[in-house]
Amino acid sequence: MRNYDVDGIHLDYVRYGGAAFGYNPTSVARFNARYGTAGQPDAADPRWADWRREQVTALVRQVYLEAIAIQPQVMVSAATIAWGAGPASDADWPGTRTCAEVFQDWPAWLREESWTWRCR
Repeated sequence: MRNYDVDGIHLDYVRYGGAAFGYNPTSVARFNARYGTAGQPDAADPRWADWRREQVTALVRQVYLEAIAIQPQVMVSAATIAWGAGPASDADWPGTRTCAEVFQDWPAWLREESWTWRCR
């Protein structure tokens, strides 16, 4: 973006490959340091799911903020997953495959106060 006048950046695969993904040594070590735990996190630990969701959101946030710092009018988009039936309400969101299996939290992305969302 510093070298070219681009209209936007698209995050095509901004998610985990599934619930079994994310157990790389760096992520596990950072999770354990944050929560004072040791070893591989239990797949059923809700903190582990939240951790992975936070990592995806942090990446989206970082790309967005750095992009608009360079080119304020740039569009940042993402390929979001919407498998199966969508949630009927906000309360249904945690049970979606999107939230539980690939750890995208795009409703939270839309609520970010620092982000400017535009439709074309």
